[in-house]
Amino acid sequence: MGQREFIKQVPNRLTGVIIGLVFYYNAEFLSEAAPSNWNEFIEQNMQLIGVLLVGLSILKLSVDWYLVNSDDGFEEKKI
Repeated sequence: MGQREFIKQVPNRLTGVIIGLVFYYNAEFLSEAAPSNWNEFIEQNMQLIGVLLVGLSILKLSVDWYLVNSDDGFEEKKI
């Protein structure tokens, strides 16, 4: 993966982080719109989905960044 491909992927990863934050912060308000016996279930699951989206997006972004910056030129040595 080159730097150009990495730069093209950055907006997609940041979109995942933003959507995850929206899920996390709106979980409480959206759970109040549900029936009373489902409030906690919906709130916990939306927070879980938000944290997973943020975490996985940041993990993918950091792994791709590491791979781009630690490129040892293996692709150039192909015969």
